Amino acid sequence: MEFFPSVKPINDLRILAHTVLPIYSFSSIMLCMREILIYCISGCASLVVLGYVTHIFIGGMVSDTTETIAIIITVLIGLSAMLWMAWDVIQTRKKQ
Repeated sequence: MEFFPSVKPINDLRILAHTVLPIYSFSSIMLCMREILIYCISGCASLVVLGYVTHIFIGGMVSDTTETIAIIITVLIGLSAMLWMAWDVIQTRKKQ
């Protein structure tokens, strides 16, 4: 005797995964978070290197204040280029 004759058991776990679980699984979210963390670390390291290269190129030839301003401007230009690339990647992935 069946208690719920209209309910059929789910024999295939893939059907359960597509119907019950959310669209993004925990593992895909963790991969995305890891990817973002790697990009952030790489971007910060690139900005430090960019500032140091500016210091090496003009350090000693100009005053300290001018050197600091040049480093700040160079790093801001690099940061804006990175933000534009990140924005472009986000827009491209939204279209897919």
